[in-house]
Amino acid sequence: QSIGLNAGDGNTKYNQTVGGIAPLKSFTVKDGKTFTATDITTDGGDLKLSVRDDINTSNLTANGTSTGAVNISLGKVGTQLFNSIGNVSTGKIAAKQVDVLSDGGFTAKDNITTREGDVNILGLKGISVTGVTAVKGGTSLTSGTGGITATGDLVSDTGFSALAKGSITTNKIESKQDVVILSSSAGAIAVNGLINAKSDVSLAAPLSVTSQGITSTDGSVALISAKSTVKANGAIAAVEDITLGAAKGITAQKIATSLGSVNLVSTGGSIYTNTSINSAFDVILSADGYIKVGNIVSQGGLVSLDSGGTTTAGVITTKGGEAFLYSGDSLNVRNIISGGGNI
Repeated sequence: QSIGLNAGDGNTKYNQTVGGIAPLKSFTVKDGKTFTATDITTDGGDLKLSVRDDINTSNLTANGTSTGAVNISLGKVGTQLFNSIGNVSTGKIAAKQVDVLSDGGFTAKDNITTREGDVNILGLKGISVTGVTAVKGGTSLTSGTGGITATGDLVSDTGFSALAKGSITTNKIESKQDVVILSSSAGAIAVNGLINAKSDVSLAAPLSVTSQGITSTDGSVALISAKSTVKANGAIAAVEDITLGAAKGITAQKIATSLGSVNLVSTGGSIYTNTSINSAFDVILSADGYIKVGNIVSQGGLVSLDSGGTTTAGVITTKGGEAFLYSGDSLNVRNIISGGGNI
């Protein structure tokens, strides 16, 4: 059987598990001011919640082969829009696909897992999740006025994106077949775990951008801070270009690209990477302050170091390209090996 509810201006509350003993084909809340429940399970159909002001549940499970989606809408009921005074809060969510539209915030206190579909969450005032796993699907987290926090692993088969006005904080991110994109329009970005992607990896924010190790097996990597620092606390490896840009300082570890170039630009600070840079083509480092770098290898391009302060480098090797070194203060280079280019 199926259950469909329309509470209108009223509230709905379930004190016991729904669908735990007698499986429900589907469960739908079409309207109501608030909805409160413990666990809800469907077997074969969708689980849909459309409420005006507040949604608070425990675990939501939609079991189905062709359907079995979880769809949550707060502040939009049918074609009507409401200024919600509450938020959406859930426990674990398991379904074929998960779609959440919240006029308030969204909090998932346990993991979100899809079997063959996407995870799409739009929480206007902020998003807080633990882990998200999208099997045969992608993950999209969007907050129009708030930030995004993920305390667990974020794993998607076909791409991951987190877009917010506020700050974004995550742990491990994996996109097995596509991109990883994190963008904050007014805050900072901090990724406290590894990022692994098949395609491009892009982290961009006006405030600080902090990452651990990053691997792109078939794309590029870009870390950009428009007003603050970039701190890459782990190795960065990519097939295509690697770009780090910051208004203030840049701190990086080992950098390697097999078919691209490396560009590090600090318009108002210094660049510090005391390990190696290995590039298929050009290596360009430009800083308003000092540059301190370890060994540099360019397999088929030029090496350019341009600093307003002291420039310190290990062994610089160009296999056919030129080497340009400029310092506003002292210049300290251990050795320069040119395979045919000018110095």
